[in-house]
Amino acid sequence: MCALSGLNPDIAWTDWIRSFDSNDVPHNLRLLMATRFLTDQFWLDELSLAPYLQCPPDEARDAIAQLAAISRGGSPVVEPIPGTPPGSLTAFTLTQPARAELEAAYQQRGQQPPIPRRALVARVYAEHRGRISTTELASIVGASPSNVGSQLKELEAEGVLVPSSPSRAGRGFHYRWDGEVTQS
Repeated sequence: MCALSGLNPDIAWTDWIRSFDSNDVPHNLRLLMATRFLTDQFWLDELSLAPYLQCPPDEARDAIAQLAAISRGGSPVVEPIPGTPPGSLTAFTLTQPARAELEAAYQQRGQQPPIPRRALVARVYAEHRGRISTTELASIVGASPSNVGSQLKELEAEGVLVPSSPSRAGRGFHYRWDGEVTQS
């Protein structure tokens, strides 16, 4: 006999995934784990997801492709993050409707949704991807690009980000990771 025990189940989150148009997520462990990773971290790509799933990046890519095909009420649950440079790995985040529906599921249960601080999201993303722009961060956290620049400037002041150009403006402006790499 085997018993699995854990902390309190996240009923709001499970209610949200059960509302998807496809029944695949609750019955596919990789897809379920990829969805949880995305809702905890707010973004993913195959290289960030692979260690979490304990699989090679190509298998993580397959899980992301399955997740990208999932919809809720006919609208996609995830979308590519705009602003990533051409030729880089595609990174994904929740769509605005999916994010709003997830937050509503928590509110219906009288709970606070687990939302990481913007600066932490920016730090992890920039460290992993080697760069970050206000367009990317805004898409990930569901904000306007003009409202996230202060988080990137704070990380610059901490010495982990450097601006890509001295003018700090223009098309394609971003910050590069200049901190110590802690991820594998």
